[in-house]
Amino acid sequence: MKLDQILENNESVRFMFFLSGKLWYRTESGFKFPVPIKGSGQSVFLNEDRVNRFYPYIKAHAQKLDEKLEKSEAA
Repeated sequence: MKLDQILENNESVRFMFFLSGKLWYRTESGFKFPVPIKGSGQSVFLNEDRVNRFYPYIKAHAQKLDEKLEKSEAA
C-alpha cells in the first residue's frame, strides 16, 4: 500500500511493542513502523492515534525499506 493511500484513508495507528529505544506501531492496513523515543522530549504517544500525527515516521521508514529493496535488487 502506498503512503498516500494510508493518509487519504485517514487510518489509525496502534501501538504494538517497544524494542531497542523504539515504539513500534502498525497502521490499519498493516504497515509497521518505528518511532524513536530519543529526542521526543515531552511528547505523548497514545496506544491508538490518527495516522497523520505519525507521517514523518511512516515516511522515513518507507524510504528506508525502499532503499534496502533497491540495494537487494541491484545485488
